[in-house]
Amino acid sequence: PKMNMIIQTARAFKKRWGDNIENFAKEENRGDAIDSIMQNRHLIAHGKYSGITVARVSQYLNKALEVLEYIENQCKN
Repeated sequence: PKMNMIIQTARAFKKRWGDNIENFAKEENRGDAIDSIMQNRHLIAHGKYSGITVARVSQYLNKALEVLEYIENQCKN
């Protein structure tokens, strides 16, 4: 899902969770990385050229993992 959907889902549990995730995602463009993964996935799935490189996907993946780890840690608290 796109970053906005992740934030909305977190807010459905606790508003503070969504707010914290939103702030964390804005840092170092983590949310943009997740949205870029989805955008490129849609382009590729529909047979369109995305221009994505393996190096860029690796960067996006690392940022997405940071968000997932943040969410996991937040849920433990």
